[in-house]
Amino acid sequence: MRVLDISRPLEEAVPWPGEGGLERRLTKTHLRDGWETAELRLGSHLGTHVDAPAHLLPDGKRLGELPLDLFIGPALVIDCGNEQIVNGKLLGAAEINPGDRVLLKTLNSVRSTDVFFEDFVYPDESAARVLIGRGISLLGVDGPSVDGFSTEPVAHQLLFSKGIPILEGLDLGGVEAGRYTLVCLPLRIEEAEGAPCRAVLLEI
Repeated sequence: MRVLDISRPLEEAVPWPGEGGLERRLTKTHLRDGWETAELRLGSHLGTHVDAPAHLLPDGKRLGELPLDLFIGPALVIDCGNEQIVNGKLLGAAEINPGDRVLLKTLNSVRSTDVFFEDFVYPDESAARVLIGRGISLLGVDGPSVDGFSTEPVAHQLLFSKGIPILEGLDLGGVEAGRYTLVCLPLRIEEAEGAPCRAVLLEI
């Protein structure tokens, strides 16, 4: 079985403007204490992470309320080519099955991750509606958000209203379009509205 890591290293993750990156402070060292431990400080939406409905909806479910099977199972990677905004027409032509975890591969995956870029590719309202209509379990994107930088959070709202979690910050640069098994378990923080995860694809 081949395992494809589609996560981005947290040390290299560029945070959303106004938020902080990963801070790792050693609390014990080999030289002084005989072993090494560290204290971590990071945002809940840094790097590759899962958004739960509570991220936007005051009464939305939190990570601890979401079943784990949403984050493990059949996945479809869709290559969106050079599209700047992914629309419903493009996704409507894809063979999306009920229960699929859909991952959108866009130009985001081949851009530099050294700086935050505001003009990232994202799915529009029509795309979100098509995916909901197909009965997907989860939507994953290779940009920092499923909504545009300066747009209203329409895709978040639509997906969360149906209880569909969102996976953001993927690296799909080395992944071919097609079917896989996705595993993207977020950190077990029961009350969290989101958390980093290690996302991998298993080749079928």
